[in-house]
Amino acid sequence: MRLNSWSTLLCGLLAIAAVGSAQETPPAPAPAPAPAPTKPPAVKPPVRTNKAPTANVPVADVAKYRGELTAVVTRASSHFDLDLSGVDLAADPVVVVDGQPITQADLARQMAFSFGANEIEQFMTGVLLRRVKAEFAAAGKPVPPTAVTEEEIKAKFEEDKKVVPQMRGMTIEQYEKAILENIGWPRYVEFQRQQLEFERFFLPEPPEEWAKRQRELTKELDDEEKVKEEKRKEEEAAKVKTDAPAPDGTAKPADGAVADDKKPAQKLPAAPPADLSFIPDKTWELMDERTVPTLKLNYARGHGLHPLMRTGLIASFRKKLLATVEVRAGRADEPDVAIVCAGESFALSDLLALLGSRMEDAAKRAALRELVNLRAIDARLAREGKLLSEADAEARLQEWRKKYEGSLISSDQILSAYGYNSIWHYREVFRRKQSFRDLTLVNLTDDRLKQHYDLAGRVFFESGTCISQILFVPGPDKAASRAKVDALLAAVGTGERSFATVAREEGKYPDSADVHSGAIAPLVRNKLRSALQESEYMNFLTGHSFADETFYSAKEGAIIGPIWRDVVPERAGWYVLHVDRFFTSGSRPTLDDAKAKDRATDDLIDVTFPRFVNDALAACSIELPRKQ
Repeated sequence: MRLNSWSTLLCGLLAIAAVGSAQETPPAPAPAPAPAPTKPPAVKPPVRTNKAPTANVPVADVAKYRGELTAVVTRASSHFDLDLSGVDLAADPVVVVDGQPITQADLARQMAFSFGANEIEQFMTGVLLRRVKAEFAAAGKPVPPTAVTEEEIKAKFEEDKKVVPQMRGMTIEQYEKAILENIGWPRYVEFQRQQLEFERFFLPEPPEEWAKRQRELTKELDDEEKVKEEKRKEEEAAKVKTDAPAPDGTAKPADGAVADDKKPAQKLPAAPPADLSFIPDKTWELMDERTVPTLKLNYARGHGLHPLMRTGLIASFRKKLLATVEVRAGRADEPDVAIVCAGESFALSDLLALLGSRMEDAAKRAALRELVNLRAIDARLAREGKLLSEADAEARLQEWRKKYEGSLISSDQILSAYGYNSIWHYREVFRRKQSFRDLTLVNLTDDRLKQHYDLAGRVFFESGTCISQILFVPGPDKAASRAKVDALLAAVGTGERSFATVAREEGKYPDSADVHSGAIAPLVRNKLRSALQESEYMNFLTGHSFADETFYSAKEGAIIGPIWRDVVPERAGWYVLHVDRFFTSGSRPTLDDAKAKDRATDDLIDVTFPRFVNDALAACSIELPRKQ
């Protein structure tokens, strides 16, 4: 039997990554005897499935349905609009919050952690590789060559263009632009060099002539095995013919045969002897022990490593190596230190230099908005005595990340779904959100949690949906576009035009899978967030979520907005949402176990944190120096 490329390894890795065990399908019940004529037929119990109930029951009066209780989310009518469009980004200080300046140095540091994730990863990868090479040299072991040329990186870039854009939902042209313009070729080459050298050290490609010879030896073994297998089948067939039939008329199994349901697990194919000394011992130490035999087998049979397998293995190696060293952000007394990894410092100035063209005004305003929000939250939390220390927050962050170890979904993927660029980008917001959580839990009784779950969040917790329309009038002139929005809404108010007509004919919101000409399909809350380009990060920045206000406080026919958003330059403008109609699945979930309580608590924190941020901003004295 021939091993088909890396299929066996892929199956092994998927089995290792899987979480939980498969559920055994219960046997079908035996048919019930026919009932007596005088009794009604037995009613079969409903078949339980994992499919969520469909939200197809119209909600006649959502205010009554919610029990007249709404969650404490930011309303558009009371939203505090922090306008940073006219700030002089070259001034120092840039902004003053409650008398405390936000300096150019503060802004630069925030930019580094908000947008420098790839550069930080590149630095740490280089540190880890130098560390392992030094260990090899100290132990007298040969250090594998790892040099990577620019030509090799160009070849990899061409190969990546065939796969990566499609995986990321991009065109090849968009992918090329992201690399060549946004990142820049020299920086991309250096980043890839660090990554490829790391890969080349731990998972080198087998020597070409060696691999060719191993494939030849493998074919010889497979051919021999094929001949043996055919001969064995012929002997079994002959044996069956000579055996007398069993009493029931069936043929007896041949001596030594095993029943189909008791056959041993399929054995791995044979492999010729192989000298795998080109792979360092450290590779096997870092690899999951369940993967080692299969990987060695594939190498011995002369196969190269599939790119998807290589990426996953290298990521796991890097993670294990990072767990053995100290990694921290620079402290307050280290103003030019971005991070420290295994005792090596990454200078903030060097990191900022690598960001280059990404230090544009729109990115600076986003980072500045983050800083202003953080300062405003700190002032409020400090008054309440609930601001977590950096050490306590870091411990909780690591605890949060550990929850996803061994899961099919990593913490980095969760952060991406939240809208953050990296753990370095998220860590400061995480500290404040955890502090807010502690503040909320002080007065969170079971009754209040039950109200949030059963009443305020009832439509959401029942997987309810909402039909809506979105009107988007782009800027960049904020005042002029506001005048246009007001005129359009006035026409809606007088009945001259319907909101749906205005959104379709006057709005510029881009179409997507769930939005067509401003009309939004019936969506659950999280899907509505996605359709409106909202995320936890966006809600933190703006202090408002259209999706949350819709599901937790809006009535049918309500108009939410207009609200100005300019975080993404190409989407800068005024947004207005019309809430059309709610539907529910009709289910009645209850707060009857710890898991449901945890879910309700997480949701309560999630939807009320932006309001806390926005209220904190409104209570601050914010001075915005403007260009002269």
